[in-house]
Amino acid sequence: MKRFYKTILTFLLTVDTKKLFVESDAWWLFKYSALSEVVGWTLLIYGIVAPYYHLPGFAFMLAIGGSIHGMLFIGYIGVLAATYSSLGWTRLKALIGFLVSALPYGTLFFELWANRTRKQSQFGSYRLVSVNGLITKNKRTLMVQSSNSVDWQLPGGLVLKGESPEYALVRILEELTGITPQLASRVSQILHSDNGRSLGLVYEVANSKDFYHLDVQRIVKERGDIDEMRFINK
Repeated sequence: MKRFYKTILTFLLTVDTKKLFVESDAWWLFKYSALSEVVGWTLLIYGIVAPYYHLPGFAFMLAIGGSIHGMLFIGYIGVLAATYSSLGWTRLKALIGFLVSALPYGTLFFELWANRTRKQSQFGSYRLVSVNGLITKNKRTLMVQSSNSVDWQLPGGLVLKGESPEYALVRILEELTGITPQLASRVSQILHSDNGRSLGLVYEVANSKDFYHLDVQRIVKERGDIDEMRFINK
């Protein structure tokens, strides 16, 4: 038992100092594990009340519901421990996520609250700012096709609250490709939306050659939000 607790402590210290997932992947893992606890609680509660009202399966649903709930609870705790640092959460927030799991449907309300604060951190400013990297090869440009669009776009994403555009683009391109981009000293292009609510910044990437031999198949396979990525003519 002592070795078990030592292993858990080592794991928690590891995820506290090293992010195991990109933020988007960590969020989906946490989201579905939190919602799975709703299923577990529902089965457990059904098993508890079924004998009193002679509902179908009252003789065995408590044992089945309790077992499923227990497995989903352990899975939720494991996912919470593995993802909280990747989500940028403090230990206190992770502890709250752990404590609310002891309450019926507590993880559902915690997920709704966490989702709301996540969106506020991403879209909290009046003007949305997106950043994209211009990576070229023989007059062709590295473009990305997302899973929810047929359009080809420059690789990039939204600037999070508290980030500089340059830091955000470096973060996004590192998460996408595993390569650290060297950005040009100034913005290559500025794009405005019609309603003035969004601003797009395009930066030239000075070390484009580092991106020439990307393992595109691995990237597309690992990321559910990307269908294709290649150098194409704009």
